[in-house]
Amino acid sequence: MKKVLKSLSLICLAVLMVCPLMLAGCAKNYTISVQMTGNGQINQVTDGIVSATNVVGANKVKEGAWFEVAITPDTGYTIAEVLIDGEKFTETYEKTGFRYAFEDVSKNHTIAVTFEAIDRHVRFECLDEGSSVYVLYNQTLTKGTETILQNGIATVKHGSVLNLAEDFAYGTGAGQIHWVVWTGTQEIELAPQTTINGDLTIRVNMTKAQLDAILLG
Repeated sequence: MKKVLKSLSLICLAVLMVCPLMLAGCAKNYTISVQMTGNGQINQVTDGIVSATNVVGANKVKEGAWFEVAITPDTGYTIAEVLIDGEKFTETYEKTGFRYAFEDVSKNHTIAVTFEAIDRHVRFECLDEGSSVYVLYNQTLTKGTETILQNGIATVKHGSVLNLAEDFAYGTGAGQIHWVVWTGTQEIELAPQTTINGDLTIRVNMTKAQLDAILLG
């Protein structure tokens, strides 16, 4: 009987020692789903350092853990909207990038970020009447119902294509306009279809009256 009691005591002791370990190994996991639309990066932050780990997708996180992400738009883009668990995130944050953390995780979460291209501006210049000075081609042009030039400035999204050949009579022949980029120090040849990745000034060696005759007919 004593041997049986001793054996039972040892078994109980073993169970008491193993159970906490088993429970510790069974910590609950939750899922943090990270979604992204547009051009940017969402990376995990570990101990305050932004890692190269892109966390877009489903992320398994242990109960009680801290899960932090760095949200960074690509060049030419901005953060348009952030949804946390389906609700619009309304706290003040930098549109050029910020960090967000789920603290003491105790349920599943979602974070959805939308990046959008910023506006770029293309300034059109022509010769001032009777001089060699370039001035703003202060004209508004439309294409159907779309305004393609507003008081001499075209506003386009970063990364979009400005079609000079179709909309601004680009070319070198009769009745055409040979636009060039002005960098502030020199003129550079401009392709008839140009991808806009920054603000530009383009100009032509013609007066407003000459331009109007071609562009307005």
